[in-house]
Amino acid sequence: QHCGPESAPRSVAYSVDFGGLLRGVHPAVAAAVRRSAALLGRARPGRRSAAETRLTEAFPEGLEAAADVFRTLRASRQQDGIAGGPSASRSFLDLHSGTTKPEVLWELERARGDGFEQALAAAERARQRM
Repeated sequence: QHCGPESAPRSVAYSVDFGGLLRGVHPAVAAAVRRSAALLGRARPGRRSAAETRLTEAFPEGLEAAADVFRTLRASRQQDGIAGGPSASRSFLDLHSGTTKPEVLWELERARGDGFEQALAAAERARQRM
């Protein structure tokens, strides 16, 4: 594929933490994202100069619910993939709670909670809108 001046980036947008939605981004990861964005901003395919390429830290709007949607969908996948489905999750927890990562246990408990089916349906709808 041809990569001439007409295909050179005019602007590069990036985000380290999606406007604070991702908490606890390791400083080394944040620095690597910023370095990568800067490299893209300096890229000069064809004759475009670096001064013609805008570098902006930004994130798509409407992602406020993304973290909760992700956690809900992940809990469902953990329940199906690790525990063997909703009917088997209680016995899985009884047998393996001492050797399973706390995060996985939390996700499995979330999937077993009251109203989870409704939360899962809402998360699927929200995912489709994103």
